[in-house]
Amino acid sequence: MVRINKGTWPKYNSSTMMILDGRTGHELWSLPTRGTTFSSPLTLRTADPGRDAFLFWVLGRQGPATEVVQHPGGAGSHVRRRRHGDDGGDEESHAPSCDAANMPSQELFLVDRDFARTPIRLVELKSIPYYYNYTEEDYRRKKQQEEERFGPPPDFEDAPTEHEDDLTEELIAVTDAAVAGRRTASPANTQDGPADSSRRERRGWEDDRKFPVLLCTPMSPNDRTTGAVGDVDGDGTLDYVYIEGSIAFLKDPGGSHMRMEYRLSINKINLNVSLSEADYVNMQTGQTIYRNGTHVDLLSRNPAGHFRFLPLHQQRWAGYMGQRGDSKV
Repeated sequence: MVRINKGTWPKYNSSTMMILDGRTGHELWSLPTRGTTFSSPLTLRTADPGRDAFLFWVLGRQGPATEVVQHPGGAGSHVRRRRHGDDGGDEESHAPSCDAANMPSQELFLVDRDFARTPIRLVELKSIPYYYNYTEEDYRRKKQQEEERFGPPPDFEDAPTEHEDDLTEELIAVTDAAVAGRRTASPANTQDGPADSSRRERRGWEDDRKFPVLLCTPMSPNDRTTGAVGDVDGDGTLDYVYIEGSIAFLKDPGGSHMRMEYRLSINKINLNVSLSEADYVNMQTGQTIYRNGTHVDLLSRNPAGHFRFLPLHQQRWAGYMGQRGDSKV
């Protein structure tokens, strides 16, 4: 099993899990998703010859496309809007929002040849709303940084007005907690910094804003590490240990990045217990089939009894240990 992420480093916007034929390299199975993950899939050996199982994470399988994911170690990004003649490669800035379309889930799946059409979902990590205050201090700090980079803003009264023809779009920032019912438009910024008219207009409505402003952004799963299978509690059955990371990108009401908040926890599941409580996913429709549903014909197959995992000392790829299996590069 391999994972292919689509995009240009350090940013990716989709991912595909694939099982390849070891002899021919032909694709045997695939699962495309709108989100991007970076962990390596694990292989679990069973007592049945040729019946290996694969354990892997996916992000954004359901719902609209998620935001572009930035690879760890990539340079910090800032938002630019397109001007006439640009190739359209720059990202757009959006006001922070906790709409359902911005709340992807990360899921852990187990699949083998018998469950290729209905992969088994063992874990689901959901996005949660993250509320924060945009304070006057945040505004003053951003204003100071902007002036240090681009110089002081022009006088509001005397500065010439730029022609709107130079701009292709406007960023419409809607903030529920800012000014009720008010829509504020910030014209595009250029590669050389915010346009003068943008800075004058933003200075006007931000100076009149009442602080603090309550905003909401998703605290979303952020897959960066590969878990490991072991017998943590010594009961003779296999456990899966994984690191759950969640990240929130805090933006100002206009959609400009301010900072990030990160949460981390270490979790363990027992594979046999999780299999007995697992849900299924229909590969053709993408719908999740819950165990408390009416699909008796499918649920009559007990995955906990189907998988006869070999003991830990016979598992070769239950933890990602490098190409030689010794954890050395």
